[in-house]
Amino acid sequence: MRTIIMLYVALLIIFATLDFSVHSFPFSQTRLTTGIPAKFLHITDIHIDPYYRPYTSPAFSCHRRSLNSPNTALPYGTVGTPCDTPFITANATFNFLHEQSLVQFVVYTGDSVRHDRDKLMERTKAEVEEGNKMVVQWFVDEFVKNGIAVIPTIGNNDVYEHDFLPPGPTPFLNTLFHIWKPLNLNLTSSFLRGGYFRHDIPDSPLTFISMNSMYLYNVNGLVGDCTEGTIGWEMLRWMTGEMRDLKGKERRVAILQHVPPFDAKGRIAYFPKCYEMYVDILGRYSDIIIGHFAGHTNDDTIAFVTESSEGYKMYPVVKEEKPANNSNKNVVLVLNNAPSVIPANNPGLRIYHYATSPHNYGHLLDYVQYYVNMTQAHLVDSFEYEIEYTARDAYGLESLEPKEWMKLLREFEQDDSEAWKKYCLYQTVSETDG
Repeated sequence: MRTIIMLYVALLIIFATLDFSVHSFPFSQTRLTTGIPAKFLHITDIHIDPYYRPYTSPAFSCHRRSLNSPNTALPYGTVGTPCDTPFITANATFNFLHEQSLVQFVVYTGDSVRHDRDKLMERTKAEVEEGNKMVVQWFVDEFVKNGIAVIPTIGNNDVYEHDFLPPGPTPFLNTLFHIWKPLNLNLTSSFLRGGYFRHDIPDSPLTFISMNSMYLYNVNGLVGDCTEGTIGWEMLRWMTGEMRDLKGKERRVAILQHVPPFDAKGRIAYFPKCYEMYVDILGRYSDIIIGHFAGHTNDDTIAFVTESSEGYKMYPVVKEEKPANNSNKNVVLVLNNAPSVIPANNPGLRIYHYATSPHNYGHLLDYVQYYVNMTQAHLVDSFEYEIEYTARDAYGLESLEPKEWMKLLREFEQDDSEAWKKYCLYQTVSETDG
């Protein structure tokens, strides 16, 4: 009997020390009142390809062997080719996520479905729908069922006709509305009209604005520039209204979309008027925006929203052009482009750390960039994510606040800048280390 009582007391002590408050719901009052730093995941561009076959030809999208071109497709994916992501790589990615410490929420910036590059195996509506369903189900099983919110955006390959989406209501947006239903998001009529939405996280001051970059993207030939009455203008007007409301309620805002305002070479990717309006909104409400997250380019890049006597401007940082002559500009917001799961470069994903004290809730403290060295993966036949770098250690930042990034911008401008050399390496996910 004494032994049983002692065992019971020991169990009570063990249970008393467990931190159920952190794991029972993503945004617990414990975090909100004590300011314990928390984490979230940013993942993008999975591009699952059910037809990927190892030892086939990249000239045929890694679907078939060729008699005239090298059959160099590798089991975990083929870096630097037009090929998409094999199942083994997608599964290994979610297995890695399963092993990580609990994140508070997940940002997914789109492109679940393979590219439509193989003219002998063109995508069908059914395949596009199935690809979206499959990735959503992975997120539901891994995160949503455990009380972790997943907030997605629409990628330009998630729509049936690659790069093209007309204003809603459309059959596609209606279908996606039902596919995303298990994510328990606040999808209202604005989603059926244009694929954008606002989602407030319960028990926290944090709100997500998920934009549909398809209506800003200058490749989408089914819409035009953001003149009054167009779907892009309508979405940006909606965004302005939401930001005004959020500022009045003293909420913190995270903005996400698939296509960023600039492509991988630093060229503007939006229609001119859309771009101008978007930069102005980001600048005017930068004081409540904790971060801006996108994907699409497959590269690891940043862009700065700056304020000067000329107003708000956006400045992308890509290795094709070393920064210079920004001493008169004040950085008010940083746009983060995370690298992709698809092996265009080495696959990557990112975990952010953010503050939860009431006075600075949501402020970004650091991020850990994970990647897979694909050369090593195929040498040892093991697909393993490892830390590529952490932002604070790599760049000497105290936090990820705009003032810290501004210091880094100044450092980039210096001759023989070590920080700039690192940035150029990380931009393509250490691909040259392969």
